[in-house]
Amino acid sequence: MIQTSKAIQRDVSGTEPSRILAARIRELRDERGWTLETTSEHTGLSRSALSKIERREMSPTFNALHKLASGFGVSMVQLMEGSSQEKSDDILFTASNEGAVFSTSLYFLRFLKAGLHPNSPLVVVEFSVEADDIKMLEQWDRHDDENFVYALEGPMLFHSENLETPMELATGDSVCFDARVGHAFTSPTGKRVRALSVAIRTGA
Repeated sequence: MIQTSKAIQRDVSGTEPSRILAARIRELRDERGWTLETTSEHTGLSRSALSKIERREMSPTFNALHKLASGFGVSMVQLMEGSSQEKSDDILFTASNEGAVFSTSLYFLRFLKAGLHPNSPLVVVEFSVEADDIKMLEQWDRHDDENFVYALEGPMLFHSENLETPMELATGDSVCFDARVGHAFTSPTGKRVRALSVAIRTGA
């Protein structure tokens, strides 16, 4: 069976994806009969943060999205799109103009349909970044994954708590790292750069 990804149109403000995510979180909570307090216990996000995300007063980081998906027991794409995957699929297809999209303080993310089985630990994301200053980072990205990133359009800089100076990735370069360690990507030129991220949950 071939399953395709839905297209979600993104405006400059990211309002539509933000609205969809807020509605999805509330829907998932209602399905489980979870209060904000219960959801906080399952996701590791504070009750205040969850409330702000639902009211679209705060844009969640990639790490927060990861915690939400893990806490609800759904994939990233299921979290963003609302699509269900009750059984295994042989082929998953995402067209170039499709994919669940979302913006964080540093990145524009496009989640590609991946993981042939329900609750698959595989997460594949195309992301772009324009920020040229690590000081724009609100906090280090960190999530419980082994992460592989391939630079589609460079150059880009890979920052890590384990590195004294950032590592430059030219187009075609790649890096694999423990995403539990704080990390981030920036553009040394300030121009939009793109990369493909393939992550699999540690211990999966």
